[in-house]
Order: sequence, then structure tokens, then C-alpha cells
Amino acid sequence: QGQGQGQGRTAPPSDTDPTSTGTCPDLHPYYREFDLDVFPTLLSCQLKSLTSDLSEPILTSDLCDTPLTLDPPQLELLLLDLSRKLQHSLIASCQKRNFFFKAKSPVGFTHLDLTPPSDVARKVARLLPHLCNHGDTCTAHFTSALEHNDGVVDAPHSAVVASCLHLILQILHHYFSWNGFVYREHRDLLASSLRTLASRHTSSEHSSSPHDISQLPVSDVYLYLHSLSTHLPNIHCAATMLKLLVTLNHRTNSSTLSSDISGMCKSFLTRDWYSPSGVKDKGTKYNEYLHTILDLHISLSKEPMSVISDVSAACVQLLDPDTIDHPYTTLSKSTFGVYFKVLCSQVVVGVKHITTYRNQLSIEECMDVMCVWNTAVKNFHSLVNLIKQFDARPNIITLLKVLTRINTPLPPPSHPLPLTPPTQSNP
Repeated sequence: QGQGQGQGRTAPPSDTDPTSTGTCPDLHPYYREFDLDVFPTLLSCQLKSLTSDLSEPILTSDLCDTPLTLDPPQLELLLLDLSRKLQHSLIASCQKRNFFFKAKSPVGFTHLDLTPPSDVARKVARLLPHLCNHGDTCTAHFTSALEHNDGVVDAPHSAVVASCLHLILQILHHYFSWNGFVYREHRDLLASSLRTLASRHTSSEHSSSPHDISQLPVSDVYLYLHSLSTHLPNIHCAATMLKLLVTLNHRTNSSTLSSDISGMCKSFLTRDWYSPSGVKDKGTKYNEYLHTILDLHISLSKEPMSVISDVSAACVQLLDPDTIDHPYTTLSKSTFGVYFKVLCSQVVVGVKHITTYRNQLSIEECMDVMCVWNTAVKNFHSLVNLIKQFDARPNIITLLKVLTRINTPLPPPSHPLPLTPPTQSNP
């Protein structure tokens, strides 16, 4: 702890405040570096029963008969270290590179830098069954807590278990975001990893070719992750789950996964999220996660303009004091700014994606384009009417930015559309 204070990481501890000590993230650079080869042995240990007292000592006579277990804080430490390793070694973007000559290199990855990223990915692939086991254990804990505590997660060690579940999802996100999966030589590793996750939902063997992206078991992977999403403890885990699904969607080019992710986003938006203290969650971080979920819900839907109309209608219900319930439980007067900002940005994206008139379009296709334009104009009018009631300064600035971004002139069509249906002339 003294070394951490020397680096200016933590404040000097107080004798009267027992909580003012160095935390694991603060002291992480001064820990001995874990080797990747020890994680299969450590993570293969089961999580200790959360209903028992974690501080209860084990008798010496029972050590031979008692299987090795991990306490939730110990599992959290291992998962945090593994997440840091993957974030450092498995680069997600092709533009991002780890250069040898750097002014400031991360501390604590000296031995890891000697291992190629492809070898790191293969070692992590062998850890996927253990990670899934711990993820199922954490989910079972929250399922049992909700059933026995009238829908309130107030069981002991729930905060640490929630952190473990979030770290597991984060590790999976770092792993599947690795840019090496875009190369053909690593396609078999991606297929094997997806089969490992799919086997958690079904016991059938997938005999798809590793190089055939369309035959990868993406639907079973989604069903497995969907089973984990039903009892997520906080919105932080929900946002990480969606990022993982979006990454899998990009890796596999699935045609049906986008709509499934949008449906999961809607289920998260219609759920009440609570903080560890038992009150409804709020704050800056909560708004950031809510922004991410709502943005994915609209952008990944089949008809974004129709979804914007539905969400705008729910925002209008906030103006009615007699309205008790509306479809989106996360929508309130305190979170209206987040909803309004996402709706405005998605209207701009939707307008720019509308197909403009071209010479090769038929009259029917032009009519479809005009219908989409009609919906976009209605959505924009709804947003303008909302700003008349919620006239906070950030909302006005958001709307002004939208006005400057909408700039999609329409070229004249090759055959002008009739304004009124043609009338039959009398003979």
C-alpha cells in the first residue's frame, strides 16, 4: 500500500476509517504476474457455496475430503486479472497496434508480452467451459435470491457475485473482439469457441465447417446468453452483454441476430434496475448504459423509424399526470434527456439511410421511399413538440445539432409522382 501511495494512486489511509485502504485496482501493478497456464487449474475450482459463511475456517482433518473451492473475492481477483490481460494482449481494432518504443508501457504484463496473441487466444479458448460454469453459478445465485426475497437481490455477497458476472461477460467480449478472427487461419478457433458456448444450451454436436460463417451455431449461442440475461443484477452487466452480442453479430454476419439483440434491448428498457442499496439506479453511469441500450434497440431493429415513433409516443405519456404505466419503465423525467438525445440522433441516421430518388427506381419503390420520409417527418415533428414541454437547455442544444446535421437533398426523379390519383374521364 505504501508503494501505491508513492505513485499517487490512493490517498493516505486514515486510522479512524477502516475502508480507506488500497484496493485491488490500485495495487495491481505491484502484484506478481499470473501466468496464463495457471488459470485452467484455478478457474476449474468451484465457487464456494454462497449460503455458507465465507469466513468459517475449514478443519485440518477435512482438507483431504473437501474439494478445492474459490471464495467470491478470490474469483473476482482472478477474473479481473484475466480481463486486464486480454484487454492488453488481444487487440480489438486493426488500427490499434502495440508499438515497442512507447513513452509509457503498461505495468504488469512483462511475461505476457512474450506470448503471441494467437497463443493467448488458444489458451483462453480452453478457459471458456470454466468461465461458463462460473457464469451459470452467478446467474443461479441471483435467480435464487429473486425467488426467495420477493424480487429484491439483497443476499450476502451479491455485490461481489455481480462483479464476477460482469467480468465474465467482459472477458468474453474482449476475446471475441480480437481482430485476429478476421483472418482465415483463425476461423477454426472462432468456430470451436462458438460451439463451446452453444453446447451450454444444447447437447447436439454441430458439424459445421469452420470456414463456413453462415453455418456457425450463432442461434444456440444467443439462446444461451439470453438465458443468462433474464436475471442480470444491474444495467452494467446488461450493457456488457449487448456489446458481446453485437461483437458476435459482426464476427458471424448473422441475418437474424440483429433483430434478436433489438428485442433483448427492449426487455432491458422495460425492466427496473436497482442499485446495491435497493433504490432505483440513477446517475451518470446509469445514463451512459441506458444510452447504449436504447441506441442499439433502435439501430438494430428492422424498422428504426417505427421504433422511434413508439418511443416518442411513450415520451408523450410523461406529460399526462394520470398515466401510471408506460411500456418503457426506464423512461422518466430524469432520463428524458437520454431518450431525447438518442431519438434525435437516430432520426438523423435514418434520414441519411433513406434511399433517394434515382433513375432506376420504379414508381412503387419511390412510393415506399416517400412513406419512410413521411414517417421521418412525423417523428421530427413529435420531437419538436416534446421540446416545447421539456425545454431544458441540453435538450434544446441537442435539437439544434440535429438541425445542422440533416442535409440530404433529393435529386428530382426521372418520372414525377402524381400528387393525386388519376381520375377517369367520362366518355
